[in-house]
Amino acid sequence: MQTYSDLVELARKCASAARITVDREAARELWRMAIEYQCKAAALGSGEPPDIGLPLRRPAQLNDK
Repeated sequence: MQTYSDLVELARKCASAARITVDREAARELWRMAIEYQCKAAALGSGEPPDIGLPLRRPAQLNDK
């Protein structure tokens, strides 16, 4: 079973990767995963979602690859 700390770490890693990738579909999937881990962490913790940083860049900044 994953702990709160594990889920927060996974959420932050996915969010970070989503922000730096230039592939639009990969970025969206990584961000979706980040939100999923964030929600799971919130359910294990106080109910408040942990901070995973700012959302994705504007779609115009992402390349279609």
